[in-house]
Amino acid sequence: MNDIISINPDNQAYLTHDWAILLFESPWCAGCKDLLNYMEKNSLVDEGIDCLLGKVDIIQNQPLAQQYNVMSLPTVIVFHKGNSHERFSGTMSEKVFVQKIKKCIGNDP
Repeated sequence: MNDIISINPDNQAYLTHDWAILLFESPWCAGCKDLLNYMEKNSLVDEGIDCLLGKVDIIQNQPLAQQYNVMSLPTVIVFHKGNSHERFSGTMSEKVFVQKIKKCIGNDP
């Protein structure tokens, strides 16, 4: 998957995929911008991770942020078949981000 889709109450595509990674973010959050850049660089695809990539602007989509109890930014939630599987928050390097995703999805050697 090459594109990062915007998730909102009208577009909940993450519920229909085997694996989905959602970044709960806000334009003012520097750590969110870093994680979004990691996702945009397609480093996950380069690592062989097949999943939907999505972002949720918590300002425009407060109900989704509340539904998943997002209390800090950035927050990443990994979904498996529409269910919340794993979550992590805070700033991190690209290497750590990819390692966490690989561990969640089971692609970690």
